[in-house]
Amino acid sequence: MEALENAFAQDPTKLAGAKRYWEGLGSVLGHYDVRSGQYVIKAYRNCALISGEGLLALAVAYRELSEMSGEGPRAKFFDEELIESMRSRLPELPHGDRSVVQWVLDSIQTS
Repeated sequence: MEALENAFAQDPTKLAGAKRYWEGLGSVLGHYDVRSGQYVIKAYRNCALISGEGLLALAVAYRELSEMSGEGPRAKFFDEELIESMRSRLPELPHGDRSVVQWVLDSIQTS
């Protein structure tokens, strides 16, 4: 786990590194179901703040987590800066990709 954390810490704004970290958690922790929303945010927050591609990756990871474990997005993991970034970048996404990001936003409003 420490090696995975160290590699990710080198540049947490790089989407490829965030994806490696997120996917690596499943192997390191032994099963995808043990990952949680806090790790989605840790992996993708910085990427989501700087690009629509990062925002989409965060939303897709949360959808994957929800489908595998039943844990949907929870408001306690989202700060105002991230929520604002999600809202402002939503129109930048291709129409087909907006629904997964909107699902995250709707979920945190009701949690």
